[in-house]
Amino acid sequence: MEDIGVDSLFILSCVGTVSQCSLRNRQLNHKQYDIVSLSGTFDSQSHHLMGSFADQQTGNLIGGKVSSLTVDTTCELMLAQPLDCIFHREFDSRTGQKELVIRRKILTDL
Repeated sequence: MEDIGVDSLFILSCVGTVSQCSLRNRQLNHKQYDIVSLSGTFDSQSHHLMGSFADQQTGNLIGGKVSSLTVDTTCELMLAQPLDCIFHREFDSRTGQKELVIRRKILTDL
């Protein structure tokens, strides 16, 4: 993102297969899983992705917060850049997590 001068992105659409995926509470390995859904945001410091994946053999679904994933054969990922706002994360004492904050771009950000 830094190389192309983009500071905020979000996922519009994603289809494909993964061979490995690290979720918050589970590791998917050594099989093909279809991407049923993948959504989330990227800012200049981090990302927050949530996904659902289907086992191609059984059709069983698993999902959760995505830490990392490895594309198996193909992945068609459509990303969009918001034109009038910037994403960043700030610590929220209520949740104990860095939460998404969206601020409007000012003229100097353009």
